[in-house]
Amino acid sequence: GGGGGGGGGGGSASRLQIDRRASAVGGYRGGRPVIEEAMALRLETEAVSIFVVQRERTVITVQEKPGDCWRRLRKQMNHGWSKVRSSDHLFLLYALLDLTTDSLFPVLKQVLGWIEDLEDELAHCANPAVEYDIRAVANVKKQLQFMHRMLRPMRSVLDQAIAFYETPKAGGGPKSSGVGVGGVGGVGVGGVGDFAVEEAAQTAKYLRDVLSHIVQILEDVEEGIQECRDLADHYNSRVADWASEQSNKQADVLYVLTFATLFIAPLQLLSGIYGMNFAHIPELEWEHGYAYFWTLSLGLMALLVVSFKRLGWL
Repeated sequence: GGGGGGGGGGGSASRLQIDRRASAVGGYRGGRPVIEEAMALRLETEAVSIFVVQRERTVITVQEKPGDCWRRLRKQMNHGWSKVRSSDHLFLLYALLDLTTDSLFPVLKQVLGWIEDLEDELAHCANPAVEYDIRAVANVKKQLQFMHRMLRPMRSVLDQAIAFYETPKAGGGPKSSGVGVGGVGGVGVGGVGDFAVEEAAQTAKYLRDVLSHIVQILEDVEEGIQECRDLADHYNSRVADWASEQSNKQADVLYVLTFATLFIAPLQLLSGIYGMNFAHIPELEWEHGYAYFWTLSLGLMALLVVSFKRLGWL
């Protein structure tokens, strides 16, 4: 963050939210639209800037567009009994950061809800290879990874900022220097000026609270990413099991057809022999030639069955 008049600081942040061009989660459970909605999921960012002018005890915010998570804070500031009104500018800074961070929880809840819907959808698919689209899981995972990339820098930089405020320097407080608190795009608190020790400790306390929320969100995001990996592995396993089942069914059919053909082979052989157009075939004139034909045919079939059992083919 850049300094403002030697006693101020500033920076920027990006607030994450669901792209409203995609429909909400509700009403799409247990059907094909679940997959379609998950594939259409997009997280968009809104850039905001926060500047702290320490000497003037002032906080300035600049937003990319109207409508944001600070609406509730503005309403509180209209009441004289509000803690934001009765506290100093650093508490206002904390409230802004805290609300920006807390606004991520409902977004994350929606994204994780899509994972649950996709798990239910996969559980009800008889043929995942045809009825399920794994690209929906890949897209949800991509959005979670995007959120993780946006939030990950904030944890380490908040740790540095907390250490900065918890280590007062000689001369009445921390030296005037820039401390960038990167976060959801990078919240910057720079050029803090001279703080009293108690004021610096209180600021560190505020930042620790914001850090705890960031850590919780990061853990939930990482858990969601792992759930997407597990869901993809489960999908691949289901597809492999289905393919193996179909292969086994085909093998069973071929097994039955093969043995049926072999059992009928003696009948085809004898029929071919006695159906030849030779002038003299002695068996054709026998009184019991027909019984002889069936006795020989059934005997050959029985011989095949006994031979296959001994070979372990039956």
